Amino acid sequence: MIDNITNRLLDLKYSRINRNGKEIAIVRCPFCGDSVNSNNPHLHIGIRENNTLVMDCKKCFVQGTVTPEVFHKLGIYDPSIDEYIKKLNISTYSKGYNTSFGDDSKYKSLSYPKITDASEKIEYLKHRTGLKFEQLKVQKSYKVVLDVKAFYEENNIPLPNLMKSDFFQSFVSNAIGFVSYDNKSISLRDISKQGGSSRFRIFQFDQIKRSPYMYIPPCNVDLLTDDPVIVLAEGAFDIMCIKEYFYSEYDTNIIYGASSSKKAYKRALTKLLYLTGFFGGTVVVYADSSDFDLNEYKKIFSLFIPSFTLKLVVNQGGNDFGQIPEEGNEFDFKVFKM
Repeated sequence: MIDNITNRLLDLKYSRINRNGKEIAIVRCPFCGDSVNSNNPHLHIGIRENNTLVMDCKKCFVQGTVTPEVFHKLGIYDPSIDEYIKKLNISTYSKGYNTSFGDDSKYKSLSYPKITDASEKIEYLKHRTGLKFEQLKVQKSYKVVLDVKAFYEENNIPLPNLMKSDFFQSFVSNAIGFVSYDNKSISLRDISKQGGSSRFRIFQFDQIKRSPYMYIPPCNVDLLTDDPVIVLAEGAFDIMCIKEYFYSEYDTNIIYGASSSKKAYKRALTKLLYLTGFFGGTVVVYADSSDFDLNEYKKIFSLFIPSFTLKLVVNQGGNDFGQIPEEGNEFDFKVFKM
């Protein structure tokens, strides 16, 4: 099957073999604008000792496990290849050394009530992220709260005094919540607002032991991986869409974190390093172009640059990374390496 896969990859336009490396093929990267518009392929596809296929683009940020979806992006649709890769990845990445982060097992367990009258919020989430948020298990795994008041009541958490005001009663009724990785706080997003000061609010569940907010979507991490990757963005929607659009559900060498603001990147990265021990890997930061300043980001990450490969993926389109592009469209971005 590997020979068949290699031949299919080499049949692609401008593909070639790297005779000095271990890759089975180098092809044009479907994630990278520079590669798509060039005759020079940048996406290296290799094979590990366990026969899993891995990819690494030398132009942009993409690296990780090859999945059927990657082959589809390359224009290869072969059910036998899809089935082979899917079984291989499942058998390889379902082993016990993978660690889940952001779940309820390490901290206070929280209950997510089943909400029957939240169709508008569910459709909003699905439109933004492409994820199946009508399923309660998806809401739980992504720690998304559809009815904030019901969530507080279900978990016997006292409502903050500020949230009891008339203004916040209205705000809460229109809000979607994102629970922090440690289950100690919640970030609320008013989906009735397109901008303005009431767009986000972060509330602590425990007013005595305050904890800085960080959101981690579900991910399985192999703590012993040789090629660790940390992916950072500012908002929960940003990091969910980035995870869904750019990466694979089978990847186990990637941990994601939403810091809540640009100023909190340093703290968030330090915390993710503490959780994973991912020193010496790649840090990929997704930034909006509206307020992008390369020197500012160099200053923020100056402490980490000597030890990490740091890549900044800067959105060039009208929308930020918190909105999955419509079918047939792609994210427009530039990549800076530091």
